[in-house]
Amino acid sequence: MPHKSGFSHGFAAFLSVIAAALIVDFFRPIFPFIHRALINIGISLAYLVNHIFRANLDPGLFTVAFVAFFLAFVWGVLYHFARR
Repeated sequence: MPHKSGFSHGFAAFLSVIAAALIVDFFRPIFPFIHRALINIGISLAYLVNHIFRANLDPGLFTVAFVAFFLAFVWGVLYHFARR
């Protein structure tokens, strides 16, 4: 049923973004070196996208998006191995 699958994937993406924002905020005081690394990745990604598309997007958006990507990647790998 495509609508169930679409809803579950959309909800998972939504939760990944919320979880990523919480993780980035959690790392700030406890692991400042990890937080700084995530911020630097976000700045680099923002620079690349802003340069290619001539936009002015916030690097914080890319920091959260990078962590959300990582969470989704780990979920996909775990789901693959759980299904086998």
